Order: sequence, then C-alpha cells, then structure tokens
Amino acid sequence: MRAVVLCAALFVAPLYALTLKGIGADGPAPVHFEPQVAVLCDAKSDTPYYSQYMSENGRWTSDTKRKVGCLKEKVDILDYCKKVYPKNDITNIVESSHYVKIGNWCKMGYNKCKHTDWVKPYRCLEGQFQSD
Repeated sequence: MRAVVLCAALFVAPLYALTLKGIGADGPAPVHFEPQVAVLCDAKSDTPYYSQYMSENGRWTSDTKRKVGCLKEKVDILDYCKKVYPKNDITNIVESSHYVKIGNWCKMGYNKCKHTDWVKPYRCLEGQFQSD
C-alpha cells in the first residue's frame, strides 16, 4: 500500500506543479517564447495606438517607451523588431497567417489602456534564412 501511495505522490505532484507553473494573472503562459510585434492601424481614430511586443514572459506589452504607432512598411517593422529585441539577431519578419485578439492597447497621450482589437502580429525571425 505504501508503494502505491508513494508512486502516486511522485507522479501526481510534479504534474500538479507543472500545471500551476504556466498559469498567471492573464491565463496560461505560452510554452515557447517567440519574438513578435503587433501594430494597430485604426483608420477611425485620429490618435494612434502604441505598438505592442511579446515580452519574454509571453504577455503582449504596450511599448510606451519607443512611441511607435502604426507601421505599414515591412522595413519599418523589421527595424522595430530589432529595437524591441536588441539581444536577438533579428534578420527578417513574417506576418502571421491568422488574427490574434490583443487587449490593453494604449492611445498615444493617454494613460488608460482599455482597447481590445484583432490584429495579425509579425514574427521577428532570428538568424540566417535556411530552406528545407
């Protein structure tokens, strides 16, 4: 009987700890961090929104430090990726094939970050291009 209880404790406890580890205030954290940026170009608004980036803990973060708004040119988005992730060797970007719902968009000049919208983020790719 002790062997069964010991086996169950050794098996279940690590699974329980692993489950709790990924849960934060905003829900589960992603398993794998990938550098990404998102821009919101809202034609209905006169005031631009700050761009966002994926932090290393897997959360979308408004970039109020760099004061970057709507970027449309690929080269500008690539430059932005390099600024947001200076420790990474960012060499290219790829627009996501699907939309992602991102919250807490901040309008430039305002303190409240309440807006939520669907955008296609850009993956900031590292290293030299390699084909299959």
